[in-house]
Amino acid sequence: MVGGLTVAISHTDHETDDYSLVEASVSHMSELDEKQLMLYAHMANLVNLILQFPNIDLKEIVENFSKF
Repeated sequence: MVGGLTVAISHTDHETDDYSLVEASVSHMSELDEKQLMLYAHMANLVNLILQFPNIDLKEIVENFSKF
């Protein structure tokens, strides 16, 4: 969880599930300042890069992210 918003990483492609997450996050966005929005944008880019490697150990990555 970062800034009150839970970030989920998944290998599956469920457009309706993804839409629900986006819909929930949009209502949260109005409460964020520019610095938090930039953080979320960087996190989204990292997730996008990570998901390009199907054999990557997501558990290890999440554990490393949670240390910061």
